[in-house]
Formats: sequence, structure tokens, C-alpha cells
Amino acid sequence: MDGSQDQDKELGFIFIPFKERESIGFKELIINIAEIPSGKHFDPVAIDFFAATKDQTAVEELTVFHPYSNNMKMDIVAGKIDMKDKKGKREEAFSFGGSLHILSQSENTQCRLVSNAPILPLNPRNTPVHNLLDEIQILMAERKAAWIQEGEEAFEKKLINIDPLQLCVVCLNTILKEFSDPELQSLGTNRILVDLIRKEINYLKESGMWPAEIPSIVEIL
Repeated sequence: MDGSQDQDKELGFIFIPFKERESIGFKELIINIAEIPSGKHFDPVAIDFFAATKDQTAVEELTVFHPYSNNMKMDIVAGKIDMKDKKGKREEAFSFGGSLHILSQSENTQCRLVSNAPILPLNPRNTPVHNLLDEIQILMAERKAAWIQEGEEAFEKKLINIDPLQLCVVCLNTILKEFSDPELQSLGTNRILVDLIRKEINYLKESGMWPAEIPSIVEIL
């Protein structure tokens, strides 16, 4: 981890990059809820995640605050991470899933999310990353709707069992194919989106993490 543990605790949140490769996102997100807000930066008072239940059969919304009752490790599924301060200001990120470590001490509660897939910051708004997230959320919504007859828990079980990097790879590959039409790519926002996707794909290929064969989104979700 870059920086000292004490330095990490002084910040409201910090993104930690991948050491082994370049990426459009980050490997870790560390969020600190201080007992006494510093007032020097964004000071979160509550954080919302989408987490797998202990029996790994469903997804629940997990809200972390300070003090938190238990130190624990939990599996986070794909979705937004919402950080709120006492003034109503929000900071957001998106994760394809990962492992969340919660450590609550007298002076603060720290949430450390680690993933093999890029964690995407969503502030500032109206960036190419937001366009990418819009397309990912459309894919996820379509797959959730496809499981409506089997019930929501059937979809959630699939989501819990997906490797975050595999979900990322499949989403990137699916969206890139959908925008393969040159006429679609001629639009400025679409071209920028395609360039962003290709950048991450190239990073994964350079690090040997882009698979030779990629399943469809229907096959994995």
C-alpha cells in the first residue's frame, strides 16, 4: 500500500492504484469515518455498499458508520459505493465487487475495499467514466430483468459468485461490441467511451490478464 497507515487514517478517503499494472481505475479504496471530523476535507459519516449476506445467498445494502459494532470481512458485489458527510455532500465510486475489511477503533472506523477489477471514482461528474457506468448499469439491469421468473435471489446468487475481474472483462467486451458500428463511434461521447474501454483492455492485455476466450454476459450472469 502506498503511504503510511497513519496518513491513510488522516484522509476521508483515498484510492490506491494497482502496483502490477496500469488501469483506468484503482485496486483499493480506503474510507475513514472519524469520531471527530477534521473539517479539512470531505469527512464521511456513513458509507453504503452492496454486500453478500453471510450465507452467500442474497445481496443486502450495508451501511457503515462510526462506531461500528463489529470488525469484519465481507464480500462486496458490483454496484455503487455512496459516501455521505454530515452536510449532505456525497462522494461516489463504482466497484465490480471485492473484499471489504471493516476495522472500528475508538478514534475512527476504516473501510478498506480491495478488488482485482478497477474501482472507478465517480467524482467529478459528467466524465467518460460516467458514460461507461451508464452502459454497465444497463447491462446489469437487463440481466436482472432476465431472471424475473426465477426471482431476485436467483440473480443475486449469480452476482455474488462472479469474479469481479471476469465481470469487468465481460462488460467491457460486450459494450465495445455494441459500439462497433463506425456511425455510433462517430459521435463524440461514444468515441471517447470506446477509447476509454480500449485503454483498459490494452492495460489488461499488457499485463496478461485479458483472456483468450471471453464468455457472453448471458453466460456469466
